[in-house]
Amino acid sequence: MQKNDKNTELLKKRVELEFGETITDRPGCEALSAKIFEKTGQLISYNTLRRFFGLSGKKYKSGLSKSSFDILARFCGYDHFEQMLLGGSKPDLTQERIYLEIQKYQSRKKIDFDSVFMILENFSDGENYYHFYHQITLLAIVLKDEDFLKAYFQLRPVFKRKHYLQTHIYFTIITLGIQLRGMTDLKKILWEVWAPDPTARKFYFELFVDMDTLLTEHHKAISEYFRYAETDEEILFSDTLLFFKSFMLDEKAEAEKYYRKISEFSIGNNIHPIVAARVLTAKFIYEKEKDGQISKGLIDELYRIEKSLNLFGVEGQMTGFFYYWMAEGLIIAQEYELAGVILDKLSDRPDIESSYYNRGSLERLKTYQSIVYYHLGKIKMSRDVFRKTEPEHYHGFSYSYDRFFYAAAGFLNGEKVSPEIIQNCRELKYEKLAKLLGLPL
Repeated sequence: MQKNDKNTELLKKRVELEFGETITDRPGCEALSAKIFEKTGQLISYNTLRRFFGLSGKKYKSGLSKSSFDILARFCGYDHFEQMLLGGSKPDLTQERIYLEIQKYQSRKKIDFDSVFMILENFSDGENYYHFYHQITLLAIVLKDEDFLKAYFQLRPVFKRKHYLQTHIYFTIITLGIQLRGMTDLKKILWEVWAPDPTARKFYFELFVDMDTLLTEHHKAISEYFRYAETDEEILFSDTLLFFKSFMLDEKAEAEKYYRKISEFSIGNNIHPIVAARVLTAKFIYEKEKDGQISKGLIDELYRIEKSLNLFGVEGQMTGFFYYWMAEGLIIAQEYELAGVILDKLSDRPDIESSYYNRGSLERLKTYQSIVYYHLGKIKMSRDVFRKTEPEHYHGFSYSYDRFFYAAAGFLNGEKVSPEIIQNCRELKYEKLAKLLGLPL
């Protein structure tokens, strides 16, 4: 068969991927020959494989025969070599292969990044593919494999042309963030490495906003992210969270600094709905604490921003988040009537129960409704919706934070605040939030 360097190199990669080892010597060729026969029932001699991998010490212009190329392609899961070249489906990753790879890394107590990359690049991205990706992520955390985790967001085959709301990626990144919480030294190292990486910025920093530990630790991650912020959205994403941290800790000078920076921006439809809501939240709680009320100009800004939200594409699917985060901010600012208006608009949206990433927010909606209904004098409605709330489904990145709101709703409806909630408030430094929510500490 006429030799084509590009096609030959592609087949080499696929063969090594299926074999699980890089071929560098005669023993490797002999082992591969046996493996090919075992899987296909067809024989390719180790000498032929040495020629194929350029280990024979001689150059053969004619290359391998077509039948040899077809056997190698069948070993990789294709019907024949031409199917691979014509863009036939990549082979599926088997459960057996996943178990073998995981066991290999467990035994070595180290994950081979290149090997993992090769698997993710060359197998089809079905359920087994993402199961492997998730298991490798968990194993890297268990092993505290610093080298692999530093390079984690260079696993481009996983993230290329994907959004962070892709189901498997979403849950794996949330798991990664939660599992890293207790690893303070490792987190610091990883934040510094990840912060300049555009993939890590999108898939980790912008997705896993750890509200549970924002005041104690996660603000350091946001500060690292801010060091490389370039767009208005990136700057506002950082500044609003750092303002919130400073506000809750009564760091007056810092809060004032971030508030001034936030106020310099005009929000349009180029800003993510959650970031837009955080900008408004910052302004609402700042004005309420400073002046005792919110201005008509700020209310007008709320409605202007609401009308400017992008309703199209993936980001358009997330406009509902604007209302969730806006309601949260208005409750903290104790602006219950306006919060009620926002919650009514959110309740009327047809998409609030349509996707897995809304599950935690749907429970937040019920929690916010319970608080707002009570303060608007709708006591029975408050009690009924509180009883329907399932706090175990809150988001993993804000589970404890959201339970402070749940505890406030419960307290308004006659329930005692548990010692656990009080302890968490103090450990996570959310005493000021508890006071604003009416929780007794």
